[in-house]
Amino acid sequence: MLQDGNYSDALEIIHVFQKEAKDESGFWDYLEARTVQRSGRMDHALELYQDFAIENAGSSWAAKARFYQAEVLAEQGGWEAAEQIWAEEVARLRGPERQRELAQIYLNLAAEK
Repeated sequence: MLQDGNYSDALEIIHVFQKEAKDESGFWDYLEARTVQRSGRMDHALELYQDFAIENAGSSWAAKARFYQAEVLAEQGGWEAAEQIWAEEVARLRGPERQRELAQIYLNLAAEK
């Protein structure tokens, strides 16, 4: 449905999963925001991304939502706000906590061999 551009049907299905799969609701909330963005409703998508990033601050999906939030802002001409988000996310990705996380991934992979 998403690939066909049938966003209203896709959103109906997403809303069902949001109610039924509560343990995976973060993913479905993220997918809802992406679908709304792809449908061209940028103001609503921006709200969804902002809410998602706040409500799911520690999740891996939150970073993706922040990047898409910046994308929407840039498309709307909000370059300064978009640039601020990108700068914050780049700093987070290059920060010591993320570096430790990546190092641990490599150590775990090396231990498996």
